[in-house]
Amino acid sequence: MYLGHDYTGYAGTEEAEHTIERELFEALIKCKLIESKESACYSRCGRTDKGVSAFGQVTRPRR
Repeated sequence: MYLGHDYTGYAGTEEAEHTIERELFEALIKCKLIESKESACYSRCGRTDKGVSAFGQVTRPRR
């Protein structure tokens, strides 16, 4: 979940400084949960535009 109204979108790009993705990776690196984005085996399957928030984006396996 994230509130996107203060960000330029989810996906980090060269031009966009203040993105959810960039903040996420800065926090993970600061907490020493990962060494770098490149070494984290990370991929994304979507993106959001400026100001968009996300709630309940977790999918659960069917039983």
